[in-house]
Amino acid sequence: MKPEILSLDKAYIGQPIKSDLRKRKTRYRIPNKKNTKYPEYILPLKKFRWIVERTFAWINAFRTAKTCWEFKENNYLPILKIVFTLILSEWLLSSSGAGS
Repeated sequence: MKPEILSLDKAYIGQPIKSDLRKRKTRYRIPNKKNTKYPEYILPLKKFRWIVERTFAWINAFRTAKTCWEFKENNYLPILKIVFTLILSEWLLSSSGAGS
């Protein structure tokens, strides 16, 4: 599965990364650094970054999921599914009023 547009931080502005993305025919959106001599025009970044940041904060609340990815992907994915199940069930309980 390939993303329609890949949005990245300014840290990924280097030429090797851009050329690799071009080879893969992946469109990218990387903000220009302030001191860029020839800034590239980019489409406005979508206002969904807070969703990504919030999701990582929820995952990091579970210590096992926070550090497990460093070892093996096969171990990380099941733990990630459990974490998302817990987060979703907690959210559903709190939004339905069943938790109070």
